[in-house]
Amino acid sequence: MAGQSKADTRETFKKGFDFLFSAGGAFVGLGNLWRFPYLCYENGGGAFLIPYFIFVAIIALPMFFLESSVGQISRIGLLKAWNMFPLLRGIGLASGVILLYCNVYYPVIIAWALRYLVASFYSKLEWTHCNNEYNSPDCFSILNATNGTLNRNATSSVTEFWERNVLHKSSGIDEMGNVQWPIYLCLVAVWILCYFCIWKGVRWTAKIVYFTATAPIIMIIIMIVRGATLDGATNGITFYLRPEVHKLANVKVWMAAASQVIFSYGICFGAIVNLGSYNKIKHNLLRDSLFMLVVNSGASFMSGFAVFSVLGFMAKAQNTTVEAVAESGPGLVFLVYPHALSLLPLPQLWCALFFLTLILLGFDSQFVFMESWTSSVLDYFPRIQSFRFGKELFIASVSFIFCVVGITMTTEGGIYVFNLMDTFAAAGWSTTTLCVFEALAGGWIGGDAYLACLGKILNRGPRALLYFKYLWRFVTPASLTIIVICNVYFYAPATYNKVYVYPPWAQGLGLLIACSSIIWIPTIAIYDLITATGTFQTRLKNACRLPGYISGNLNINLKSESEISKSGVNVASNELKELI
Repeated sequence: MAGQSKADTRETFKKGFDFLFSAGGAFVGLGNLWRFPYLCYENGGGAFLIPYFIFVAIIALPMFFLESSVGQISRIGLLKAWNMFPLLRGIGLASGVILLYCNVYYPVIIAWALRYLVASFYSKLEWTHCNNEYNSPDCFSILNATNGTLNRNATSSVTEFWERNVLHKSSGIDEMGNVQWPIYLCLVAVWILCYFCIWKGVRWTAKIVYFTATAPIIMIIIMIVRGATLDGATNGITFYLRPEVHKLANVKVWMAAASQVIFSYGICFGAIVNLGSYNKIKHNLLRDSLFMLVVNSGASFMSGFAVFSVLGFMAKAQNTTVEAVAESGPGLVFLVYPHALSLLPLPQLWCALFFLTLILLGFDSQFVFMESWTSSVLDYFPRIQSFRFGKELFIASVSFIFCVVGITMTTEGGIYVFNLMDTFAAAGWSTTTLCVFEALAGGWIGGDAYLACLGKILNRGPRALLYFKYLWRFVTPASLTIIVICNVYFYAPATYNKVYVYPPWAQGLGLLIACSSIIWIPTIAIYDLITATGTFQTRLKNACRLPGYISGNLNINLKSESEISKSGVNVASNELKELI
């Protein structure tokens, strides 16, 4: 193993805040805007914040710190980074599979938002009237209808724009239908932009993230300020935060909180590991982990004010309740919000601002996901980069393949494919199970040796990191195991929009997608134990401890970075003397 110690030449972030902005841009995304506010109101309002912040402390903080430190110590992409925990090195491939799925279906959301952004510049917004070719006889305009004047089969103009124009939604996943070319062209545009954001490497991507990470926050603040001035905003915000403490007795509330924390922080997606691998070896990742808690959870909480102030206004304008208009996911951003913003003065301006915010929130997540996946594959197959334009051609080829696969979600039945991927690929019990294995890897296989490595990076003694030691070993895996068991116990067939129930073959496909990631962990562990040399006891002992070369590589990299730092100081000093 000693022969594996070597100085590393991996590209690093140029500025100290590049990692923080990249991670913030990637994980302050659509889940903060369209998922957290709805979960909060549906699961006890202000009371939901209790389990949410508990899981932020015992899941988000230790797991974000663990994943970023794995990348920073290993100095390699997510597929190989977890090799430092031999028995559970399959975590890398499992994370890679989840990230692969995200790269396939996530750009479709951005394509929908781009379609709405283009429509926002029309002098008369399409979703506000029923004079379009696709409108049905039961359509009613959202601008001049009240609940008392509608028949039972009436459909709003905003719903028909979404279902009959954007999606051309079929009756189910069995009826895929034709490709909707306007949406697919938007998807192609998204992939072209994504390619040019990542093709030059992480330093180029980090520059773009400074804009894409901060612009949405500014826009959300603008929407909060505008929403607070609307008639009925107080009712919406009260509905958002009204505490219903009795709901905390429902285990599903705790399940929802844990799922939201894992999803919104991007835990187990592998992108955190990959971003951490670009940090300088002495980078203060503990500071960044704590700061990410403030940024991510703060963005989620503040997004609720932007959403529910507008929903309160919409409910009062329609003479109905906030509960009647509140939705989550695509229903919130592509039905409720366009409806509400169309009732404001200058609706084109507010709709364009909102959908531009959506695009930027989704876009920085997407190109960080894509950069993480492609760079990890290139780390696994380094020979690709030895060819002229090898990296650029590889990224272009992967982008093209993902774009072609995405065509399935731009058909008339595409929304059902998208919802199936969203339900099983990167949410639910598969990511929660993977999170359990990650915590066990850091707490038991890494153990004190891994904490010693972290102590060298952070210049801290072992006692300063005891919080993480006990969380990784006991609290985090135990709490997540309970959540996994509850997920299995309360499993229900997948549905779309709470009405359409997927057929058995689609349910089976969804379960196969979920299992296709975590299955690699036991498979690789069993293979390694069988093929290793020595007695079974020796093989198991070697697989359950941190390899010695990890500490050796770390010492070499620490020494190398220290020498580079001293060299830089000496050069700067000599230049200053010459100037004097």
